[in-house]
Amino acid sequence: MIQEKIDRSTSSIQIEALGQITILMYQLNMIDLEKSLWTIYFKSGIGIFKPNESTVKVWPTCVKSMIQSSKSITTISDINQLEMNDNICFEFVTEHLSDLNEKQQQIQKELSQKKKQFHGYTNRIEEILETFIQQHLQSLRLQYGYKIKLVELHYSEFVLEHEFLQQNPTEQQVNKLFVFF
Repeated sequence: MIQEKIDRSTSSIQIEALGQITILMYQLNMIDLEKSLWTIYFKSGIGIFKPNESTVKVWPTCVKSMIQSSKSITTISDINQLEMNDNICFEFVTEHLSDLNEKQQQIQKELSQKKKQFHGYTNRIEEILETFIQQHLQSLRLQYGYKIKLVELHYSEFVLEHEFLQQNPTEQQVNKLFVFF
């Protein structure tokens, strides 16, 4: 497909180099998607998820599950039984975001080198490759968007529940609320 869009006289070596550039561009796009999700995890966990709302820290269940898996704890069946303090979650998420930033910088550096080494690399070629990548990332972008919306929903639900409980409701009011949900 790329060869159809680019000059037919492009050699197989150049096509291979374009393939390598495309893979690196794809990896950068994937890291951007991953970073957007982990940034939402971070914002939710430190309580800055939505401006103008009360500061409530909610570490998503999936983060807690990943921590549990990474610690290889198999004797605890319920994730809520695991001592999951704020610092553990904070460190886990910030470390992952830091790793993503590091990986992104490495790939960006490698991509810049590949582009410089490719004779005849133009903005038009870059646009073609970017269009190709964006078309193939569409379903993944939807999946990440879905995960982000789930975190937003969970956070909003938790904030509402927290604010409700701060009002010192009666037991009957609490029971009605939890039956409703």
